[in-house]
Amino acid sequence: MCGDWNVVQDFQMDTYNILHNRNLNSRNKIEEISQTFELLDPWRTCHPDDKKLTWRQTSPIKQSRLDYFLLSEDLFSLMKNTKIIPGYKTDHSAIVFTFSASLDKRGKGYWKFNSQLLRDTAYVEKVKMCIKDTLSEFYLSDSIDDPFQVQFTCNDQFFS
Repeated sequence: MCGDWNVVQDFQMDTYNILHNRNLNSRNKIEEISQTFELLDPWRTCHPDDKKLTWRQTSPIKQSRLDYFLLSEDLFSLMKNTKIIPGYKTDHSAIVFTFSASLDKRGKGYWKFNSQLLRDTAYVEKVKMCIKDTLSEFYLSDSIDDPFQVQFTCNDQFFS
């Protein structure tokens, strides 16, 4: 989850020249959601002592870290670094992440048909209609009396 939350998580670390800690109910709700779904603020986790802010007002000068991401621990574990950089033509800064991508090659895998689908009459009818439409479109003969009687192999048609 990410956004311009208009609420800070840590008033001391995430504000400059802001007099009041507002939106406490919103902050508490975000904290509750973060705990429920085990979400982390990746920038604060990686920079626990840095005071880097994402929003600024020039007159009078005020700054806050109102923009942040909340990531699952699994996604956080793939993150290599994060930084806050100046935004262009905006009063907000950008948050940049670098994630590591696995370079491991996956194998061919193993496909298995879910036979429970054969009990789903709506699914079976849709498949039959799809087959009929495909045969009608690609069969070389001008007339097909019963498209379900045309024999072909899936390997020849789809995997060659």
